[in-house]
Amino acid sequence: PAPPVAAAPLPPPKPLGDPAAWALKLATADAGVVYEDSSLQVGARCAWARGAGSGTVTLFLGNKGAAALTALALDLPATPGLALQLTTPPPATVAGGQQVRVEVAVRATGPFASPPTATLRLALDGRPLALPLPLPCAPCKFLVPPAAAVPRDAFFARWRAIPAAPARASVRVERAAPLSSPAVDAALAAFGLGVQPGLDPDAANAVAAGSFAFVPPASPAGANAPPSLVPVMVRVEVDATSARRRLQVTVAADAPPLAGGLADLLAAVLRAA
Repeated sequence: PAPPVAAAPLPPPKPLGDPAAWALKLATADAGVVYEDSSLQVGARCAWARGAGSGTVTLFLGNKGAAALTALALDLPATPGLALQLTTPPPATVAGGQQVRVEVAVRATGPFASPPTATLRLALDGRPLALPLPLPCAPCKFLVPPAAAVPRDAFFARWRAIPAAPARASVRVERAAPLSSPAVDAALAAFGLGVQPGLDPDAANAVAAGSFAFVPPASPAGANAPPSLVPVMVRVEVDATSARRRLQVTVAADAPPLAGGLADLLAAVLRAA
């Protein structure tokens, strides 16, 4: 007899929303939608030990249809700067109307620029489908604010010590509506930074500081080792002629991939604020 013919893959489904907007919201929130279409919803809830450079991402996979989802698997990518471990894998089958939980342990092992994308594999009516799932573990999740206010001289001495790219990255932000000073401060705090009022010579600008916490993979104590810290400094400068519609985000961190990744992400957060 002829060998069985493999079922044709399903065409990519149409998301019921904007995946980029979901991912941006989860960059600073600890719960939200990762993905949703007519048959599947994936939500996330995250818990972070910010000072330890680690956390847990819990994904909730919901089957919105009547037919079972089968052959489920979650593939985690190898990601420089992150150690990902699937501690609670998905079951092989999710019945119609059922929701299941998947857990991923996350540990920063070095500075990195952007969150990884996992692949959720499943089959519906025997037809396979592979969905990219951006994991909500952006580099800002590993920032910790300073315990006390940073002296002006100390901040700007370190700022001047990192004078150029790639350890200093700047991104311009253009907005249709003005962004108030309290809104900028709130975005910086949600990012994991400590806002430093009055530090910038221009009162319209904002300055913030923090540290990126990670545990190097070669540490003798492994995941229980005390974290290494990379100081991070941020300035948000306002174009005085733009009625607070044009800003420039500058991030200085003596870890080039981190500086650029944080600058791009913070600029996107301020555009959407």
